[in-house]
Parts: sequence; structure tokens; C-alpha cells
Amino acid sequence: MRAFFSVALIFSILCISAPGITQEEEVAPIFQEIPYMMYETYEGVNRPVFNEYFEMLVERYEGTDARWAMFNENMSVAHRLTGLPEGWDSVVAVTEDRQASFQEFTYAQRALWDVAWETRQVQLYSAMPALSYVPEGFTVEDIRQLPYHRVEFHHLKWDQVPAWREALARRHEIDREAGVDNMVLTTWGGGLGTERMTVMIRIAAESREADHAQLAERQQLREPYMDELMELMVQMNAATRHVERHDQMRDYARSHPVIAR
Repeated sequence: MRAFFSVALIFSILCISAPGITQEEEVAPIFQEIPYMMYETYEGVNRPVFNEYFEMLVERYEGTDARWAMFNENMSVAHRLTGLPEGWDSVVAVTEDRQASFQEFTYAQRALWDVAWETRQVQLYSAMPALSYVPEGFTVEDIRQLPYHRVEFHHLKWDQVPAWREALARRHEIDREAGVDNMVLTTWGGGLGTERMTVMIRIAAESREADHAQLAERQQLREPYMDELMELMVQMNAATRHVERHDQMRDYARSHPVIAR
């Protein structure tokens, strides 16, 4: 069976982790609520068993403060995103809570867990509000209403990280100057479990079709700035080793708390 994170190991790693959002930094409510995130990936899943396991978890945690969001890429790949409201310290609390819950599993529930967690991989990310682009006052509740997420993992060259960040920040400045108001883009810096210098970008929308339509609208607004935007794209590409792109859809029935749709 797969083991949970060792609490002692987590604590030792977190003690040397990079600092999160500072108190002086003014950020959207979503980043105040979720300054850090635990990102679990399940590949090659047995979908019927996997679904049954998380339906069981939703039932077990009903009425509690436990929160996670399930996202599916396809029938064999899924992700669980867990917000860490108290920063890295929450990793220990979440892990201990899951370990305690596991001890109460029945034999049948442990069998479900054993299959569901067979290929589980864990990564930790920290919010990067200065490199995100969300509406004013945007909250966790708001993003829960946007089930489609277009996800990019940018694996950066270590000596080009400042250039990449500067280019992305300037792109956001241009979007504000252009009047872009239909984009929800959150940016997350990779930590434990990720390749060095990994940044995850998540663009959320109501659907893939809505995302495509909104992108077309943004491109029209950006037209006067296209020369500079192309230069910024070249700068970002030169700073990147490679980019992974994924489409993910929120699974409301197996997220907690369950939200009626």
C-alpha cells in the first residue's frame, strides 16, 4: 500500500520552503484564502473504483470543514486540489487528518483506497498573486463556478526565471491597459514534488467553448499591442525549457463540499 506523507518529513521540508504571501501584499481574496495548494495527480486510474472511493470520502467528510476540488483530464487521469489556508503548516494538519480518517476505514474502504491511490503523486504549490490576473474581489466561491480549467506547466531555465516573470507581468499590464475583463488566470509556483523552476498557470472558464470565445475577444483588444506582445512571447519562450498543456474539468460530485450544478 502507498503511504501518506511522513509528517516529520513534511515539517523538515517546509521549514526551508520559500516564504509565501507577505502581510503587506494586497491580493485578491482567493489568494488570502488559498495561499498554498496541495496538488495530487492520479494516473491510470480504475475509474469505477476511483469514483466510488471519492464518493465514499465525500460522504465521510459531510458536515466537516474539509475542502478539496476534483478535476478530470480524461477517464484515466484525475487530480485533487486541496487549499492550504494556513500556508505550509496546513500540510501537516491535512495529512494528520487524513491519516486519522484512514485508521477508521473498514476493510472494504481500505481496498478502495489501495486501488484509488495506486499511482498517486503529490506536489505543493504557492500562489503568485503578482503574476495572476483575476477580477477585483475574486474569491474561492467564484472560481468554483468555473468548471473548465486550461492548465499550463512552464518548466523554466533557472537563470531565466526573472526574465520570464517580467514578461508575464508586462503581459498582464498590457491586458489591463487594453481593458481585458474576461480572464481568470491564477499562477502558482512549484515546490515540493515538482521539477525545479516549475510554474503552473490555470485559466478558468465556464466551458472550453467559453474559453475559446473569451480568448478571441481578448485577442481583438490586444491587437494594438501585438508587436510588444510578440516580443514578450519570444522572451518567455527563450526562458522556458518546455511547456505542458492540459484540459481539466471540475468533478462537482466528488469534490467537497458538494456544489449543486
